[in-house]
Amino acid sequence: MKNFYDGYHFGRARSVYNPTSVTAFLDRGGDGSFLAGISANTGVETLMRKSDPEWKAQFARLFQGESFTCTLGENADASGDEFSAEDAWRLFESYGYMKVVSHQRPVSMGPEVYTLALANEEVRAMFCRMIFKWFSGNDELAQFVKAMPRRDTREMCYALQKMMFSAGKLFDGAENFAHALALGLMVYLCDDVLVKTGWDRGDGKCEITLEPKKPGIPGVDLSIWTSGDECGKAGEQALRQARAIQMGEDGILRYDIALQGNQCQVLMAE
Repeated sequence: MKNFYDGYHFGRARSVYNPTSVTAFLDRGGDGSFLAGISANTGVETLMRKSDPEWKAQFARLFQGESFTCTLGENADASGDEFSAEDAWRLFESYGYMKVVSHQRPVSMGPEVYTLALANEEVRAMFCRMIFKWFSGNDELAQFVKAMPRRDTREMCYALQKMMFSAGKLFDGAENFAHALALGLMVYLCDDVLVKTGWDRGDGKCEITLEPKKPGIPGVDLSIWTSGDECGKAGEQALRQARAIQMGEDGILRYDIALQGNQCQVLMAE
């Protein structure tokens, strides 16, 4: 119960439980996320989908149990045109989804700096459900994951195209879809694999690294390219910049993926 519902910080109090969830836990007699009925969740899910790739990359770190440092905005109107990434973190913190690990007051007139982390496992489970819904039952996501260790690039491409047709329309552009895919892999593979992400804004490239937690599972490195005039050109660029042969001496499978519109190309790095 402590892992799920503890973790909220108020002032100097460092062990505060969510009373509504604790009551539901006692009534139902089991762990679970009881945040699903909160009306704010719909707005939070929309905010996550519409957020830019950089924001999704930061959220991925939080989802993996890390913390990060940022400033918090003052605008609580998520529907406004001037709603920023800092405003989003303020909104999440005010809803209780994030906790303030540390707080630094500025020496001069600059903004206050906060270190944030997810509040607890109940919040993490809530976000898992949100991300699962993006991929419509996860059949294509499962298909994509199973094809990776088989080196079946045709099957990977087929699954990606189906995801882009269904889930891709929820996101604004290929870059956003690539980072949403990274979050989907984090949720789907959380028991067996550690998923790390990186983003090169200039090249329009999202790096997704799958590090196995258990022996017998190959590591996978996905380089997803989202720039170029058409998918074929992006695929050629991916091949030119490939970093290793099909499976390197480190046992890591490396793929280059080009996304453009509703088209994709998956290639083994050569």
